[in-house]
Formats: sequence, structure tokens, C-alpha cells
Amino acid sequence: MILVTGATGTVGRHLIERLLTGRSGVRAVSRDPAAAGLPDPVEVVGADLARTDVPAGLLHGVHAVFVNPAAVGENADKLVAAARYAGVGRLVVLAASNVEAPEGQQPSRFLGHRNREVEAAVVASGVEWVSLRPATFHTNALHWADQLRAGDVVRGPFAAVRETPVDPRDIAAVAALALSEDGAHLAGRRLELTGPQALSQHRLVADLGAVTNRRLRYQEIPATAVRQGMARIGAPDGFADAYVARLAHLLDHPPGTTDTIQRLLGRPAITFAQWAREHAAAFQIRDAAPNDNRGAGPVTEGTRHHAR
Repeated sequence: MILVTGATGTVGRHLIERLLTGRSGVRAVSRDPAAAGLPDPVEVVGADLARTDVPAGLLHGVHAVFVNPAAVGENADKLVAAARYAGVGRLVVLAASNVEAPEGQQPSRFLGHRNREVEAAVVASGVEWVSLRPATFHTNALHWADQLRAGDVVRGPFAAVRETPVDPRDIAAVAALALSEDGAHLAGRRLELTGPQALSQHRLVADLGAVTNRRLRYQEIPATAVRQGMARIGAPDGFADAYVARLAHLLDHPPGTTDTIQRLLGRPAITFAQWAREHAAAFQIRDAAPNDNRGAGPVTEGTRHHAR
């Protein structure tokens, strides 16, 4: 049995699809089982692991656990201790590429994610572990959808910043491998997961334009305008500053790509352009007044979790 936390999240759903094709049963944790919408073979357990103790029996018969920091929050130590006591053989944690960055450059911390602490708890657990450190998700581009459904301009900071976005399906595929018997060779490794290209904000928007048959552009705006815009849409205090600080750091320290996904999966990583083609409908223009969404940019990292 494999236990999946964050089962209804961006990576979790794809992971469960992958796991259902294997030999192990799947148990998923959801805060709202009735609304989870998971396939019938999945055993769904209702719990909020970030707020409560680990439910009795949750880890019964479980040999591997996928640990999502967004789902376990500051209670990671409780889950890890319970897993060790139950004899779980492997923990796979979803961390982030910027997990070692200063806290002021980790926007997802202001969303309640504790990537650094959760990874540290897993590594120190005494249980065999694997850490996944993905870059920004392709799906973060959906935070531009409102701007692009209303007009042809995305407004945000640092147009020249390059990122190495990765597809959540690729992350899920690596996670499934790491949770399986075939992933034993990955134990004790921190896997840096990126897409195949480093892309500027200009290029990301251009790729969206190509799949929507529109001439889209990215308009750089000052950090003060980013902060004001995020405040208008209710971003948590501190999030905007961390988001801007993260991109400013990337401007001076461009990230590189890795071939980890290709080596582990035996195929190329999914490109942003491919993801954009599959999700073009989300960015199609609608009849509306000219875009006045000056708030700019994504509301989360990768969360741009980010990367987060």
C-alpha cells in the first residue's frame, strides 16, 4: 500500500493515476473526501494532517508515503514519527528547487508551505527517503489566464528572468518511480527536476501566443506595482516581497536545466510549449473591456511552488 498526501493537488492527482497502474494499492488523504473525485480503487481517508494528529490506522499496511508539504504543514514530524513506528520503508517528499534559499526568497512560505522543514524531517526520519526538488511548474502559467482572457498583455516584473519550468506529470512520474521497488537506487538522493529549457518571461508568453494564434507580449512593471496588484487580489502579507526577491535573485543567478527526468524516465521531459498546446483554451480571449489587471504576475510560485 502506498499513502499519498496532497492527493488532490497538482502533482497528487497525476501521481495517483500513475500508481493505479502498478501492483500496490493506493490510500489517499483528503480534507474533503466527498469532493476529492478520486477513482474508485483509491482508498480515501478524510484528515487534515496539517492540523490534527495522524489518524489511527492511516499507515496500516503502508510501505511507502508521498509527503507533500502543502498537506502536512508544520505537522511533518508527527507523520514521520508515525511512519517510522508503523514500519514504513520509504518516504518521498515533494520539496522545491529553492528549498535552500533564504526564507525571504521563498514565496510559498507565505502560503503556509514548509518545504525546508518537511524535507529536513523526512531526511532525519531514519526511514529510507528520496527528495524531489522541482523547479516552477508549467501550470503556474494559469495565473496569467485572467489577464490573457481579457487582453493581449501579461504585466509582471523582470521580463528577462529565465526559469526552467517542469510539467507536474513529469514530477508525478518520478515520484511514482521513487515510491516503487524499482526506485530503490534513488534512496538518499535529492533530485533536481527541471524542464528541458530555460525560458524568459517573454518566451513563456510568446509560447502561449503561438498556441492561441495571438500576438501576446509581456510588459515589465515595477516591483511596487506588483506588490499593489497582489494586495488587491488578496495575496498574503510578505508573499509579494518574497516573489519579487526570488525573481530578482534569478535575474542575477540564472538557473540551469538538468537531465534527471530524461535519465530516470527514458524519455524527454515535457516542454512548456507542449503543455501550452494542451491548455490553450484556458488562455483564449473573451469579450470584455480592455485588460486592466495591473496587479501582474502569478499569485503563487510552484507554488511558483512553485518553484516555491
